[in-house]
Amino acid sequence: MRFLVDENPKITIKGGNMKQQSMAQKYEAAWHKLFYTLPRWEQRCVIEEHDGRHASELAHQAACLAETTDEPILAPSGNNPEGE
Repeated sequence: MRFLVDENPKITIKGGNMKQQSMAQKYEAAWHKLFYTLPRWEQRCVIEEHDGRHASELAHQAACLAETTDEPILAPSGNNPEGE
């Protein structure tokens, strides 16, 4: 499916453009960064109930983080010593 918007070429979806790809990467990095700061029990809730309250809150916070910063978002490695 193709969408063409003449007024703003940045939202033209024809195969994707660099702006959209970088925003998708920012959303993903923000999600991972916030996920690994959660306690282990909350991480399990997000994984087990991917459409539950904790997952929805995480997605909302990740979107806010990705949309409010112009700096690159660096996600942690995956270790979570604080969340044990």
